[in-house]
Amino acid sequence: MWFDYGCNLFVGENFYANYNLTVLDCARVTIGDNVMLGPNVSIYTATHPLDARERASGLEMAHPITIGNDVWIGYEAVVLSGVHIGDGAIIGANSVVSGHIPPYTVAAGNPCRVIRPRFAPELTALLLRVRWWDFPPEQLADFLPVLCSPDLEDVRRRLALG
Repeated sequence: MWFDYGCNLFVGENFYANYNLTVLDCARVTIGDNVMLGPNVSIYTATHPLDARERASGLEMAHPITIGNDVWIGYEAVVLSGVHIGDGAIIGANSVVSGHIPPYTVAAGNPCRVIRPRFAPELTALLLRVRWWDFPPEQLADFLPVLCSPDLEDVRRRLALG
């Protein structure tokens, strides 16, 4: 793992990064719980002006990056300055994420674009409301069969907590 500063990186619980993670943390980088990163993922808060004169002056800027909970980012993806990746999002391999990615969507490409939602809007809303990543381990262990159930109607019924 390679870090520019290291002091601007805030990582949640149950985080996994495969080899060769690079983080240019000139600004705050927040990574949620239950996040997994494939090999060679790069996270860059640093950026430079588009105007040639400003750039020639040596001006450098940085904008914070937020990666939500329950996110998977694939092999060699690049996350650029100022991006917010929503809870439950999946980012495909070799993607260049230059804009915000909504929760519980599958996104890929250069530039990275949403390909499809992971779930129906009702189920996405329930998952965001339940915030399973905040459960204590013993409660999560009991709840895991609900989250992994192939019976979506049963999942909807059991997640409808009122």
